Amino acid sequence: MKLVADRQSLVRALGLCARAIPGHTPKPVLQSVRLTADDDCLKLDATNLDIYIVGALVDRVDVLEPGVCLGFHSRLSALLKSCDDDTVTIGSSGAGGLVVRTKA
Repeated sequence: MKLVADRQSLVRALGLCARAIPGHTPKPVLQSVRLTADDDCLKLDATNLDIYIVGALVDRVDVLEPGVCLGFHSRLSALLKSCDDDTVTIGSSGAGGLVVRTKA
């Protein structure tokens, strides 16, 4: 997966997903958000097994390679909020990680 997205739109979508992210859980995957990139659309999903937020859409996105990956909500959100760039590039690494790149 690889895409270029408007940073503010991504921060807003992550804010919607935050309602389903638990503060503490024995299952770390529940603190993650699933990013699904397909046909110039990025969809974010999150759950705490009681609440399921599906389809927080990010507008202004250019999907270079479609795909699906997971990222820790707190880390991704903090990184994007601290960045000053208008756009960010997000991709999945070969090792199963999430890579976030900015212009700086």
